[in-house]
Amino acid sequence: MEFRYMTLEERPLVDALQRKHNIVAEFHSRWTLWHNWDARPPLLAWDGNAIAGLYAYAFTKSGYVNSYYIWVDDAYRGMGVAGGMVDFMLKEALDHGAKRYKSRMPTGKDGEKFWRGFGVKPCGWIPDLDEQLYDYSIEGVGSIHEFIVNAPTSNDIPTTDKRSLSHYMRLGVVFTDPHWLHLNG
Repeated sequence: MEFRYMTLEERPLVDALQRKHNIVAEFHSRWTLWHNWDARPPLLAWDGNAIAGLYAYAFTKSGYVNSYYIWVDDAYRGMGVAGGMVDFMLKEALDHGAKRYKSRMPTGKDGEKFWRGFGVKPCGWIPDLDEQLYDYSIEGVGSIHEFIVNAPTSNDIPTTDKRSLSHYMRLGVVFTDPHWLHLNG
């Protein structure tokens, strides 16, 4: 499996995927709306000439890596493709000096199941959207294995990023992790 960012020449291949897969269509719509195709092309997992997976994430100035969309073709599920893409992202995050990982996932869907399978639990829940919130310390973490090993304690220190906390309050997040409970209103 080869992991690399999409080139502009490969965009028609991703365009074609959106017609077959709802999550890719949602990603495609958001990436177009946000004008992210040039600035933040998605990471692709390649098996020869076939796209096995897609991962869209971005690094922020405040030291976060925001994880937006991860998709794996059904033929490649359970083969470590998603884990390989997250591993690629974490190595890059280490190089960028990112200190935290943030993502929101619909409750009970594939993304939540993926992380819970590794023992990673959300720090909160967004009732109005029925989404799980993940906000983890990834300081010094350079691989998915290190992330999984640190998962039980990486939620112990809630973010101090005021912008993120303010955003969570506007979303109506109900914090569920014991170390975050004091932030509930």
